[in-house]
Amino acid sequence: MADLARPSGRRAADLALPPPLRLALSLDGGRMVGGFPYRPWSMYRVTQPPSADDPTVSVVMAAFNVENYVPRALNSVQRQSLQSLEIIVVDDGSTDRTKAILADHAVQDHRIRVLSGHRAGPASARNLAIANARGRWIAIVDADDLIDPDRLERMVSIAETRGVDAVADNLIAFYEAPGMKDHVWIDPSVWPSERRLTFADLMMGGLKGATQPEIGYLKPVIRRSKLKALAVPYRDELVIGEDLDLMARWTAAGLSYLYLPQAGYHYRRHASSLSYRLSPDQVQGMIDALDTLDVDAPCHDARSVAFRRSVLVAEKAYQTYLARLKSGELAALACLLINPEGCRRLTRSISEGAVRRLRKARGKLSKHPV
Repeated sequence: MADLARPSGRRAADLALPPPLRLALSLDGGRMVGGFPYRPWSMYRVTQPPSADDPTVSVVMAAFNVENYVPRALNSVQRQSLQSLEIIVVDDGSTDRTKAILADHAVQDHRIRVLSGHRAGPASARNLAIANARGRWIAIVDADDLIDPDRLERMVSIAETRGVDAVADNLIAFYEAPGMKDHVWIDPSVWPSERRLTFADLMMGGLKGATQPEIGYLKPVIRRSKLKALAVPYRDELVIGEDLDLMARWTAAGLSYLYLPQAGYHYRRHASSLSYRLSPDQVQGMIDALDTLDVDAPCHDARSVAFRRSVLVAEKAYQTYLARLKSGELAALACLLINPEGCRRLTRSISEGAVRRLRKARGKLSKHPV
């Protein structure tokens, strides 16, 4: 078996390093020195010998301070028509009642296993769960989302019938904010039928000027035996775009990924997420993830990576100017206004913020009429 703690192939960032730093990289267990470190998969990997009693699906869930949401999330998994499953929940250092709620559910349902994380983020928590999984398939479900009762049975059946390595279905986005309507994530008129997703689909998805929809939010069901093709399932250091990064490396390695148009996953859009802004450091993390992709992977596409990188570089510049403007630097406003795209985005941001405040005010009035 290959050493899963050390990626094979060359990464774009490696190729730019002078020989001394390439040597330091190789001596450091495959981690960038002072650049882009990630925890080796060997730190998580737990040997689970195959057994006739192994479940069909291991549902992986990372939980942090979700006491108001995790009971419904767990219930939606427990009521699955596919009964051959285990539910592995990692409590990532919650400070509310999440851990106690998980413990209560585990007592009532032997299929639930609760592990303790170290408040290292959702990627690290998912890696810990995956390392302890026994199922033939791994299903990613967030602790504040919901899934339809037949979702796992339907997806596993299709995946095994089609002989694919991973499968994901469309999402239904539902909102907490007043005045926001639930909607299907990917317009059925764009992708009306099953589709084999490619590395380029993931790189170009949702970008201005591209035709592919945003698919980085899809929650895949993946064949566990194929994870050995990756250096690590999730990169610990990514807090934004970790699902996209996983499936980008998956498809780059030549593993198949099937999209299903029927929506069975319900993605909760919190009121705070509607106004959430990426920080420059978070965008830089996504750029670094692109730069560390294996350029020798069989399905790596340099053109689509370059296009996505250019968009992220522009996004980082915009968020940097925005952060400076919020800190009181008027010069940053001038930099945004002289750039047509920056001016357009700033105007749209102000407009959307006003609409959100108006909806919030209307919601309060409807609850407490004068």
